[in-house]
Amino acid sequence: MPNAVNLKGSGQCYFLEGSPQNGTLTKFQGEFLWREYRKPGTEDLDSGPQADGASVSYFAPQLFTTDFTPLPLPDESDNSAVPDDVVDDVDGQIEEQADGEDEGGVTALMRPQVGRIIIDQLRRIDFEPYQLWKPPLDAPWSIEKLVNAYLGRHWDSDYACTPNLVFPVGLVDRPFKHDQHPLTVDVSGSGANVAIVGAQGSGKTTALQDLICAAAMTHTPEQVQFYCLAFSSAALGSVAGLPHVGGVAMSLDGDGVRRTVAEMAELLASRKRSFEQTGVMSMEVFRRRKSGREPGPLPDDGHGDVFVVIDNYAAVASEYQELVENQVNRLIKEGPTFGIHVVVAVTKSTDLQVTVRGNFGSRVELRLADVNDAALVAKPRLAAAVPSRPGRGMIGQNYERAGVEPVGLHTLMARPALESTDSDVFDSRSVVEAVSRLASGFTPARKVRRLPQRVAAAELAALAAADGRTAAASTLVWALNETESPAFFDGQHLMITGQAKCGRTTACATLMREIGRVYAPGAEASAGQRAGRPTAQVWLVDPRRQLLNVLGPSFVHRFASTPTAVKQRMEELAQVLAPRMPSDDVSVDQIGHRHWQGPEIFLIIDDSERLPGGYDSPLVPIAPFVQAGSDVGLHIIYTRLFAPFMAGMGDPIVRLLRDATEPLLVMDSDPDQGFVKGKWKGHSMPRGRGFLMNTAESGESGIYVQVADAEVG
Repeated sequence: MPNAVNLKGSGQCYFLEGSPQNGTLTKFQGEFLWREYRKPGTEDLDSGPQADGASVSYFAPQLFTTDFTPLPLPDESDNSAVPDDVVDDVDGQIEEQADGEDEGGVTALMRPQVGRIIIDQLRRIDFEPYQLWKPPLDAPWSIEKLVNAYLGRHWDSDYACTPNLVFPVGLVDRPFKHDQHPLTVDVSGSGANVAIVGAQGSGKTTALQDLICAAAMTHTPEQVQFYCLAFSSAALGSVAGLPHVGGVAMSLDGDGVRRTVAEMAELLASRKRSFEQTGVMSMEVFRRRKSGREPGPLPDDGHGDVFVVIDNYAAVASEYQELVENQVNRLIKEGPTFGIHVVVAVTKSTDLQVTVRGNFGSRVELRLADVNDAALVAKPRLAAAVPSRPGRGMIGQNYERAGVEPVGLHTLMARPALESTDSDVFDSRSVVEAVSRLASGFTPARKVRRLPQRVAAAELAALAAADGRTAAASTLVWALNETESPAFFDGQHLMITGQAKCGRTTACATLMREIGRVYAPGAEASAGQRAGRPTAQVWLVDPRRQLLNVLGPSFVHRFASTPTAVKQRMEELAQVLAPRMPSDDVSVDQIGHRHWQGPEIFLIIDDSERLPGGYDSPLVPIAPFVQAGSDVGLHIIYTRLFAPFMAGMGDPIVRLLRDATEPLLVMDSDPDQGFVKGKWKGHSMPRGRGFLMNTAESGESGIYVQVADAEVG
């Protein structure tokens, strides 16, 4: 371009429109950002300092000496070239800069520059540039920040207005999408049961806390309830104060563990009946009716969606094998249909029993003990990239990238605390306090019912009087069961076993006092019978003579404490019972209406291990009448130490009672002795506590009871 040689100064240019031969040249001045600022319209491109490249000022040559030489001051007349608002703003900046300078106030003499003016004006604009790379997953978000991000608002604004059973638990990093979004667990459908898988120390307990806290911050205590078994860490106990949590049972709290599972099993059985009665065809219908979006009756069980949280499923299965196989696994398989979810934390998938391994539709994977256990990523080797930090995990790529092999997306579990807490706080007390205040107007989750350590006979009698199942006045009431209902002696016989000082003799004393309450004296020493009450005799075998003073001679017809005396009494009793045995010519009506006359006979045998066993047993004479007790009016209450009981199949009475599947109460006992029934083993229990089997109220699974107190002399 020949004309370019005529351009003067720095930054002057020609713009060519069209071809070089026929095009149009437009002359323009290129901007120099760091020149002195001039008011728009005052620049002259052809003359003046701008034309000859004077956008940068130079000092005239001066002699370099040690004498002080002041810098030339700028021309004051040039101030008119700067807009007033910019001059004011720049003057303020110059003053601030001058205050911080130590080199003779040089900055204070600088004139405003175009680039600086542009930058200062841009800073006034409220604009956040697009962030291409998100922060690394080093510091976990608080659960409050995570829930707020998921909801798009603060969690306590319109509390629980969207109860969709989706719980944010962590953060997902998607580098190719340039974003980080909440990792959620959806339990509303096929993902009703949740498995959290991770190596030791990977943050499984924290993930459970996150799930519970997120649910509490997005749902009311009437919509979701949690019942926890903490077998890995005491940290899970920090959620116990939430109104959504009905109980947290630690690993050493055997009674709490069994009661928690029993409550859930009872709820499952109840909902199977009530869903049919109320016409609830699915959990979707139940939730709509619960929220008022659909009219119709609801099961009156006081629960919404219920979550059984098991921290360390393998430990529970090892210590409570029968409980897990008979009840927990049933909850896993059948519970989701009736709104009962099971959330487990395991080290590896094989910790789950084979029968339930495929029943977990939701899965959260942290750092794995074995990368081959990875189920969420396209290839297991990708899981090896998860850092060895608690809370870090990985999920599969949840979006498509054409022509690129899917990768794993890194995740980080949240910190189960409020944003206001320190970054190293991982307990949930702050969430408990905040949620408790906000949810105070809702009905809290029902607490797990537990048996008391002691039950007074008067309290039990009052409960029995209010119980509508049977007439308390004509039935022996001897214990309180775990559903807070009285336990009745409704069978012919009762076996009681347990270790020393477990309360076997107390149970006998309680039953004897109930015999005195319900029956009229039937012993030879009695003065007669009261009208309207059947009579009863007590034949007492008590080697330690502790029960003699419970009932007087009007009830205790015969007593024996030594093997010889016991054998004599049993031979005598056999003579009394023999005429009562029905003959072949007795009609069915005669058997049903009792063809014999006389009192009911209660044979109470305490501490039977003190008597000889086998064929030398002094109890052999009554063996023919044991299984015919209902025909001859015989009731046997038989106690034995646990170890001899487990090894006592040679005892004729034990063998006959067990063969007849008579009611059995197992009290404090040693699990090393083996299985008592099925896969149920004895275990440690407080005094007076026992596991009752083979009765109408205990069902197939059995039920725990607390025997009422009775003084034993």
